[in-house]
Amino acid sequence: NSDRPDNTWSDWAGPYKNPEGSLLQSPAARFLQWKAVFKSSTDQGPDLNEVTVSYLSQNLPPQVRSLSVSTAGERTSPTGSPSSSSGGAIGVTASAGSSGSVTGKSATTFNWQADDPNGDQLTYSVYIQASDEQEWHLLKDKLRQINYSIEANTLADGKYVARVVASDEESNPPDRSRTGELMSTPFWLDNTPPTVNVRKSEVAAAGVQVQFHVQDTTSPVRHAETLLDAKDWRDIVSDDGIVDSMQETFTVKLGKLEAGEHIVALRAFDSAGNAGVGKAVVRISAGPGSTR
Repeated sequence: NSDRPDNTWSDWAGPYKNPEGSLLQSPAARFLQWKAVFKSSTDQGPDLNEVTVSYLSQNLPPQVRSLSVSTAGERTSPTGSPSSSSGGAIGVTASAGSSGSVTGKSATTFNWQADDPNGDQLTYSVYIQASDEQEWHLLKDKLRQINYSIEANTLADGKYVARVVASDEESNPPDRSRTGELMSTPFWLDNTPPTVNVRKSEVAAAGVQVQFHVQDTTSPVRHAETLLDAKDWRDIVSDDGIVDSMQETFTVKLGKLEAGEHIVALRAFDSAGNAGVGKAVVRISAGPGSTR
């Protein structure tokens, strides 16, 4: 396989005397050298006009270079935090102690990059496997593009791994076709928002304090915001200081509020971008004492 003959090259094979062509006995390699030996019984030697060597290139397998999976909701950034932290309490219609949701989920999209050393036409198959499954399940085959999307809610919530298989079968005979594949890192498919419930609310001389409990059944909670009386959303950290678990507790501490009815809302996002919303109704009396 070196471009100059050396001791790694095979011995000379032949001679080949059939002008109609003969099968070469040389082993498969990248380079070939030939020589012609002229013999004549007359004073004038023979003429060699043309030598043709036909060969079949070795078919190398395709290479899938990268595979990414996008499962983020339309209203979230890739980190799972909201794309906008402003706006009123739209959709917060649940009573104190219950939860609502704002999902806006988009499709799950698979993107990959692949190439073929021989320049063959490639087709792709996309497989998926859940963490509690033992076999791969085909989502789509015979794809020519390097991406594929499935609608939200197509698959059950859970942890998955994707696999893309590239094949050059359209450019080669069946016995010479090759494949290459790549698996993704594990990812969550989560179409269910966290539940947000009011654990307790207190009105004291020092101010108002509302504690929310957030729970998700599929992926960890990643971000939360609080809202007072339909004004701007403000980020809030969990009581343990890190928002990273399937269950989190958030305590909203407010100062003294004016007399009247106030709405304290909490919006929590899970790792897949689903948002759950809960609220507490706090009433401050105008006279001595308070109600809640």
